[in-house]
Amino acid sequence: MEEIWKDIEGYEGIYQVSNLGRVKSLQATKMHDRIKILKPVIAGSYQRVVLYREKKLKRFSVHRLVATAFLQNPDGKPVVNHIDGNKMNNRVENLEWCTQRENNIHAFRTGLREGSKPWLGKTGFQNASSISVQQIDFLTGKVIATYGSIQEASRETGCLASKIGKCCKGTFSQTHGYAWRYAGA
Repeated sequence: MEEIWKDIEGYEGIYQVSNLGRVKSLQATKMHDRIKILKPVIAGSYQRVVLYREKKLKRFSVHRLVATAFLQNPDGKPVVNHIDGNKMNNRVENLEWCTQRENNIHAFRTGLREGSKPWLGKTGFQNASSISVQQIDFLTGKVIATYGSIQEASRETGCLASKIGKCCKGTFSQTHGYAWRYAGA
């Protein structure tokens, strides 16, 4: 792919960014008198560069500079997403504008991010924090069924979860003709 350079908005004639994710300075300084490719630093897992204008510095994420220069954003979406999940790959074909929600969904779907509560959305035996309960025939004392959680038992039997919980804690002796107890108790 041919490298194409464009001026960085607000820094025209001073700095340029390429479609391959590189940034260069067009200014001569005491340190150098030629065009210089800037070496980005890694900050917060993103590549960033420092740009100077009128003796003031400002930090920019390289992927955002590339997207601003090369990608249309007709919907005004505020976030730049790395399509392949590699935050070091700032090539224009790897970037897209998105919302924060779309960015988060992408991160979870691609496995880039795990939830802080991986059990969310899992019920019963799939949820490690659930406590199993047993449904017991009140007259015979035999176990009818074991459920992964009080909520699961409630859904399956139609008994209120709060009443099942009270049976397990000993507040009630039975509900809907069944006794309940925590499995293993």
